[in-house]
Amino acid sequence: VNALDHLDDLQRASLEIKRVLKSGGKLRIHTHYHKATETEPLELNDNLMFEVFDWCDSFRKIKESRTKTGALAGIDEIFVLWSNF
Repeated sequence: VNALDHLDDLQRASLEIKRVLKSGGKLRIHTHYHKATETEPLELNDNLMFEVFDWCDSFRKIKESRTKTGALAGIDEIFVLWSNF
């Protein structure tokens, strides 16, 4: 959950997920789309997610939300849920 934007090499991480995921395995990823920061250097978006997870059959965006509460209120980001099932 919300870890991919902290990586230096998203493509490499995607290929590692592919390596350890069983054939026909289920994959669900929760990401945050926002401007890059020092601790979160990647600006994730739909095109990038489709590009690096192109190996994953049926990979699709299943939910997107801008709704935030508590400490997250006022932060400009989009919460996105991806899945292959």
